[in-house]
Amino acid sequence: MSSPPQDRYYQLIDNLLTAYLKGKFPSIPLLEQALAAELERLKSEVAVDAKYLQHCLSDRKQSLQSQLSNPDTTAQAKAERSLRGLSAIQKAWQQLAQETQANNAIADAVTHLGQAEDTDQALLRFVQAVDPNRNPALTPQDLKQLAAALKQKKQTSRVQAQRLEQLATGLTQGLATCAKLQVHVLGWIFDDPKKAGLNLGDNPWDYWARKIVPVAQPTQTIGFGLTSAPPVVKPSLPQTVFQVLSKPNRSVQQWASQLSTYRLQDWVELLMVMQFLQRGLVSWFDQQAFDPKVGPKQSISTYLTFANIWLAIATGMQARAPQDSLGEACFQITLQTLRSFAKQSYFPLYGGIFAAFDGGYLRTTLDYLDVPLQQVEGTQEKARILTLLGYSQRAMGQYDQAFKFHQDALDIARAAEDRACEIANLNHLSRTHIAQKDYAQAINFAQRALMMSRERGERLGQANALANLGFAQVFAAQQLERAESDHYAIAISYLQQGLELAEKLDDYLSQALCHSSLGSAYLVLSQSQDAIYHLEAGLQAAHASGDLYLRGLNCLNLAEAFYAIDQENAAVYYGCSGLCLLNTIESPDWTQAAGLLIVLKGKIGSETFQDILQQERSRIEQAIGVDGYTQIPTLLEQYGQR
Repeated sequence: MSSPPQDRYYQLIDNLLTAYLKGKFPSIPLLEQALAAELERLKSEVAVDAKYLQHCLSDRKQSLQSQLSNPDTTAQAKAERSLRGLSAIQKAWQQLAQETQANNAIADAVTHLGQAEDTDQALLRFVQAVDPNRNPALTPQDLKQLAAALKQKKQTSRVQAQRLEQLATGLTQGLATCAKLQVHVLGWIFDDPKKAGLNLGDNPWDYWARKIVPVAQPTQTIGFGLTSAPPVVKPSLPQTVFQVLSKPNRSVQQWASQLSTYRLQDWVELLMVMQFLQRGLVSWFDQQAFDPKVGPKQSISTYLTFANIWLAIATGMQARAPQDSLGEACFQITLQTLRSFAKQSYFPLYGGIFAAFDGGYLRTTLDYLDVPLQQVEGTQEKARILTLLGYSQRAMGQYDQAFKFHQDALDIARAAEDRACEIANLNHLSRTHIAQKDYAQAINFAQRALMMSRERGERLGQANALANLGFAQVFAAQQLERAESDHYAIAISYLQQGLELAEKLDDYLSQALCHSSLGSAYLVLSQSQDAIYHLEAGLQAAHASGDLYLRGLNCLNLAEAFYAIDQENAAVYYGCSGLCLLNTIESPDWTQAAGLLIVLKGKIGSETFQDILQQERSRIEQAIGVDGYTQIPTLLEQYGQR
């Protein structure tokens, strides 16, 4: 009579454990080989169930652990040695399972790629095969094996064989280029760690382009003292893209719309290199190499920058040829990048992306990122990305679009049971209603967010809900001309509770929001000194969080507070700072700053205004840069022509 299946598993484990204790497996790889051989033999008798084998290993471990309490020291020692052996078997099993899973993934990818009908379909299938969100994701070693397997794959037609050869060549070239860049991923940072991040003013692309310049071929003597000209070495596609990105006056989207023909292997190489750089930068920033507060902000910057680049390439290609599958492949890469980003613990549900995208990058990102999301069904990742787009659109005054993004995100988050994201979007809907001065609806959404965040113990959502509720109640009272001190006192207490909670959470962004809301509330109450205290604190917190919108808003409100107490120098300094910061992210609030400066100029006279502007020049340039300072007269003139 044959033994039951579980006995076979236990017998396999006991045989390996006995051999291990006899010293037959001096290394994990040897133990892994023996385990693989035993499993192969077991397959001929029963269907091997990986979960059941894991269960048997855990059961045997519990049995051995119970023997540790045996008063017999010899039995204890034997149990300890057996546990060490069992741990080694478990490690060998985990490695074998991972390798088997990876090998199956490689085999499936080869089969899938071999069945592609044409080059475009082959590229789309390759993009899916190397998706970093797959489980398991292919490692660099797996990619080497994939390249080798593609070369060995027998095809029925010469065209199919050439296609697989190009994929394999692109993989090999891409891995070789990654090896060249291995020690240079972060080299552009180390001369000035404070600039770490992919900001518009930084230029890692030129640095990387120089590190992968193809090696020039030597000249050859052809006789009579003459030498032949070396062949012209065409830049690789990664080098070309880096060079385009390195020049501020060139657009990668425009380049893609005028793209000359590149081979399948070139695009495979580019994808490998871009994934490698993105992975390296995020890994470095996630280690918080420079500052615990800076690291996550720069990881956010990296994800959005790479998503934007792929999206710009896709958009350029589709402008040239709407049905181009290459553009569709780039859209897919954009989605993969965004999905990877949305899974991170530091994904910004409440704000903070603006410092990473001064100027052009922010505008193009927000213009285009919603396009590929329309191709995705409701997922938790989509809800989070829509949240990011929603609050960014609100900052730029695109309220209808902000409402749509936040409502869609709310519905998807609720279906996915992502409570933190659901609460965040209730808070954002409240904030967007505040921006439109619909305070009744703002209070409604804030109360819902507060109730849910308290039920769920979501303290970050609670801090934001308290800030929104207090802020909306202050302005609702002002709108209705209700001057009862008790009403304002209740609203102020909500804001103070939110601030206390934000400080306990050590969350700069929530602190900035609460201080800003308190400062605005005190401005409404004509309590300028209290307003200035909170607005200055809010400005510091906004700067630490990296949120340009809150920085600009606090500067604008500080200008109004100092104007109210006739401190013209401070009003000019903060007014000009807010003017440029808000204009940088295309917030309509820049006109409010411009209007205040025009009124102030009319009050004190043009000559005095220019004198103050010159006196405050160094402080203004420190806040917004030399370019920002020189832009002030242009923006004021632009406002005057409205």
